[in-house]
Amino acid sequence: MSAWSVLPRRHSMPPRRTCERSSRAKPHCSSLRSTPPPLPPLVSLPLRIDDDDGTTLTVIKPICSSSAYDFYVAHGFDDCDPFWADVWPASVALARHLFSVSCDFIRDARVAELGCGLGVAGVAAAVRAKGRARCVALLDYEAHALSCAIATAQASGAQVGSSDAAPSLDDGGATGVAAYEFDWTAPLPALEAPFDVVLASDVLYDKTQVPLIANVVCSLLGVNEHPSTGGTRRLLLADRASGTARTPFVEKLKESGAAVVVRPFDSPLVVADDSASDVVLVEATWNL
Repeated sequence: MSAWSVLPRRHSMPPRRTCERSSRAKPHCSSLRSTPPPLPPLVSLPLRIDDDDGTTLTVIKPICSSSAYDFYVAHGFDDCDPFWADVWPASVALARHLFSVSCDFIRDARVAELGCGLGVAGVAAAVRAKGRARCVALLDYEAHALSCAIATAQASGAQVGSSDAAPSLDDGGATGVAAYEFDWTAPLPALEAPFDVVLASDVLYDKTQVPLIANVVCSLLGVNEHPSTGGTRRLLLADRASGTARTPFVEKLKESGAAVVVRPFDSPLVVADDSASDVVLVEATWNL
């Protein structure tokens, strides 16, 4: 069976990302627990992201979101979001893009992947930088997703932080790939060590969250708190071309001083998904 297949659902899944969060009362950001949460049965998916040299990520993931949802129901995790368990075409497009263009801006940079899910784009950035990115922070609300993302980083040969617990998100000396449970609906305090690059894919699925996501991107990059530090901050975001939340999101970025370009991806994307070609790149830069 293809790892891209969707198994028959034994339970009726909720719409994407509508699970109630209030009962979980997480802080805005915390290091992933050193003791990983119980996980559904996992598979290993080889994912080629560079056709020229054959670079392939080894994605560690549940069979699909349906199997993750069945696991959540069986274990009483009724407020969890199972959709991270799928490899979304937008994340593959962004990962392939990082290998199709010059990525000098990643080297010696602090990189964050927002709403990382399985961490495909963030791990690709770490592999592309060949250990020369200062750090890659994988940010997601779901601890199960982060456990798989770290396993993917390890299986793909990326440098993973050596400590049992990830350093503070604001630790400018952090190195390697680290995972953080992150809630973009909670206020994010100003970072003393902001990120240089933020990656994101398929996060603009709800128009009501556009201001939150735009604000957290700006906070992670420090474009409001550190307006005169010099240098360039960058957002690379992959989105479905048919998405309706992208236009107001781009307007929010422009209001913060960003120069924004929206265009198709240069690198062709070939996966077993009929929506694979329906992806565009949003690239925003702030010159501070």
